[in-house]
Amino acid sequence: MRVALVSVGLGRIRRGFERYMADLADVVRSPDLEVTLFKAAGENTPREKVPPLYPAIRRALGFLPTTSLVGGRDYREYKRDSLAFALGLLPELVRGRFDVLHVIDPPLAVILDGLRRRFPFRTPIVFTEGTLMPPPFYPSGMHIHLTALETYQEALCMGVPKEKLTLLPVGLHVRDFVTTAERAELRRKYDVPESRFVVLLVTAIRRIHKRVHYAIDEVSRTPGDVLLWIDGNQEDPVAVELARQKLGPRCRITHVPSADVPELCRLADVMVHCATNEAYGLAVAEALASGVPTLVHDSPHFEWLTRGRECLVDMSRRGALAERLQGIAEQRDEYAAAPDAKAEKMRAWLDWGALRDGYVDMYRRVSALRP
Repeated sequence: MRVALVSVGLGRIRRGFERYMADLADVVRSPDLEVTLFKAAGENTPREKVPPLYPAIRRALGFLPTTSLVGGRDYREYKRDSLAFALGLLPELVRGRFDVLHVIDPPLAVILDGLRRRFPFRTPIVFTEGTLMPPPFYPSGMHIHLTALETYQEALCMGVPKEKLTLLPVGLHVRDFVTTAERAELRRKYDVPESRFVVLLVTAIRRIHKRVHYAIDEVSRTPGDVLLWIDGNQEDPVAVELARQKLGPRCRITHVPSADVPELCRLADVMVHCATNEAYGLAVAEALASGVPTLVHDSPHFEWLTRGRECLVDMSRRGALAERLQGIAEQRDEYAAAPDAKAEKMRAWLDWGALRDGYVDMYRRVSALRP
């Protein structure tokens, strides 16, 4: 079976969607399953390629008025790149080189759905929906892969046929989150005093959706020697300035390589995630797998993802997170010495080794459904 995995940002962006697709390609590849990973930049290899026509099409589209083609001005560059990617892949699809095409970028999925109505290619497409897209807007001719129980149940309730859906969480290489380095050693490495209470936030740095401003405000209300460490891509300059104004030296902003994130989890006292809704929450799963105490919004999705209620806080209420942080700071030694039962539970559930067969089975089922 020949499967193509596609990520518009892979090669330029190193977190989220992009890392998930790269990990998935490595996990499912086998002598019986040939995987080609299509990316936006980087060196071509037999396993990873930039679509041959993509760079030229992307440059050409930069000179054309493509707003009407890509659906509005919001995220215009991302949508234009998706259009270039779809056109670059079109020759491969028309030739029928693949049994399944797996995409994760919503604009790319929508554009491919439209192209399939105009060009003669019959490759079945899997679309991983990771943006809380309402079910009525799912691309009509694709199999929908959902990563969370709540969105899966919502799709069923809104009439999407069960056979068009697959529920599979995003996996982790759990070995990457079992670090042997001591916290004191890591604090020396990153120049953080042992006495400082570190609140970690790993996220794209923006106010809309990720609600970084809420974390900044809540930590500013937390007394004592507290450091808010925000690690992620700086997408919202206003959020960065807000952190400078409200916290000053009590905030550190970085964007470390993904491989170093487990070290940040290990040196932190607590990890917070302030979004009130998520299609999944990969940073939350990674933090829990690393063993750091983790706080998320009190919602059905996060209760499902964290496998219990001990991590839940009403992040819609001002002051709620600050109260919980202060309580953890007052019992800091007890939290640091607590056994990692939650971490072991998350590692067993989300290990790629445990999830691989589910993804391979999805590809086999979809490959038999030629449109």
